[in-house]
Amino acid sequence: MDFPDALKECLAGKKITNEKWNGKGMYVFMMPGYPNGVPANEALSIATGIPEGERITVLPYLMMKNATGEFGPWLISQMDVFSTGWKVIE
Repeated sequence: MDFPDALKECLAGKKITNEKWNGKGMYVFMMPGYPNGVPANEALSIATGIPEGERITVLPYLMMKNATGEFGPWLISQMDVFSTGWKVIE
């Protein structure tokens, strides 16, 4: 599957992965964000100067589970854009 088709699946709530990735168990999924706001935590307050507890709106974003089980925001690489190794994780 190419990335445009994989992205459609991801936006529909499915987890996607690329069979060409070296790490085991890696996948990407969509986080819907926090359109109604969420209180800023201590880490965000320190990083941005926004007072802890102030409500912030967070836009939707793609999140990755990496090979070591950690989660982080994900941006697609040039190689992944053109890969046809995408698949949905059931």
